[in-house]
Amino acid sequence: MKKIIFAALALSVVAFAGCKKDDDGDKKGTVTITGADNTIAVTPANMTSTQVKINITASEGIENLLVKIESTSAAFNAALAAQELGGGALAAEFDIANPGPLAPLFTGLNLKNGADVKGKTSLEFDITSFVPMMGAFIPAGDFNASFKVTAKDPDGTSQSKTINMTFTAGEAI
Repeated sequence: MKKIIFAALALSVVAFAGCKKDDDGDKKGTVTITGADNTIAVTPANMTSTQVKINITASEGIENLLVKIESTSAAFNAALAAQELGGGALAAEFDIANPGPLAPLFTGLNLKNGADVKGKTSLEFDITSFVPMMGAFIPAGDFNASFKVTAKDPDGTSQSKTINMTFTAGEAI
C-alpha cells in the first residue's frame, strides 16, 4: 500500500511541476497605464510648460510600446510623413520598444526607446517634448491631436491610454 501511495504522490508532483504559470488561465501578467490627463488644452501661453507623462507598469516586462498619433492638422501630418528614416516615412503608429532605424529620431526627441523600454517592468514615458513641436503648427490653424499609447507584455496582455490635445491660438478652456 505504501508503494501505491508513494507512486501516486510522485506522479502528482511530476504533473504539477510541468504546469506553466498560466495553465489555469488566470495568472497572466498585468499591464497598467496611468498619469496625464485624458484631455489637455494647449495654447501658446502654456505650450512650453505643459507636462505629458505616462506611467506604465508591466509585471512581465514591456514587449511593445505602440504610439499612434492622429491629428486634424494637415501641416503636422505632412511634417510627420516627411520624416523619412530607414527607407520609409515615419508611420502614424510606431513601436518605441522596438524602434529599429527610428531609434536616432526618438533619442533626438528625448524619448526613451529600445533597451530603455523593452523588458522594463516600470516606465515613465514622457511625451512632453512633443507639445512645443506640435504647438509650432498652431499658426496653420487650430487643431486636435491624439496620442494613443498601448503597452503589451510578452504574453500579449495589453492596456491603452489615449491623450487628446487641443491646440488653439486662444486661451485654454
